[in-house]
Amino acid sequence: MSKLPKMFIYSDTFLADTQDLSDAEFGCYCRLLMFNWGKNCEGLPKDIKRLQRITHSSEETINVILKEYFYLEKDKYQNKKQLSEFNKAVDFQDKLSESGKLGAMKRWGGYSDPINPPNSELMPTNTITNTTTNTKTKNIYSQKFEDFWKEFVLDKNDTRSTKMDSFKGWQKLSDEEKSTLGKKFLVYKQGKGNFYKALERFISKKIYLEISLEKNNVIEFDENEYKKQNHLEMFKKGVVLPSWSSQYIEELKQLAEG
Repeated sequence: MSKLPKMFIYSDTFLADTQDLSDAEFGCYCRLLMFNWGKNCEGLPKDIKRLQRITHSSEETINVILKEYFYLEKDKYQNKKQLSEFNKAVDFQDKLSESGKLGAMKRWGGYSDPINPPNSELMPTNTITNTTTNTKTKNIYSQKFEDFWKEFVLDKNDTRSTKMDSFKGWQKLSDEEKSTLGKKFLVYKQGKGNFYKALERFISKKIYLEISLEKNNVIEFDENEYKKQNHLEMFKKGVVLPSWSSQYIEELKQLAEG
């Protein structure tokens, strides 16, 4: 897999999470994040000497950052938020790649050389005829999947999931798995907030096997409530954004005190 050139950072949240760091600690944290992103978020080595070379920081400073922002898994240090952003970036890149392939298919029938395709008879020509042919695009999706897609993706304003890839994974599921997949996906999204994986990855990674439905009750994820909780954490750390109204600040204050 090639490296992703951009690493996105939500500046307000990032600054709020690092308010109490010294300049040395802040620089160390940034270097670790950038190094890990450059390695496709494979994780930081569990080698303090190597981390010192990467960050140009003392062992004490590195240990402070690792304890505060990273967790150890399979002898690699990972940052939860960064790994989530990386997965979203990969999903987006895959969608762009798929769109490019579909565009090529529409233009050139899937061949990389539109001038000399393997069989030129397959290529459209500019010949004008008086014959009119009515054709209908074949729908490759089953009606059950169409209903599923509408209820659990379209109606939930999910723009991250890809229909074709999701359908491919959905076809491989048992009838029992299909019957609970939608509700499990909603429960999963509710728990992850904005950091959920797209439906196709939810299926391919078998995340649905880790989700249990309690009385088949699915609570709708409230994006505004999620944002408010994020702002509350910022407020508790002394961060107040200029866009917040005095009424909103007072509301956050009451929540913090409660």
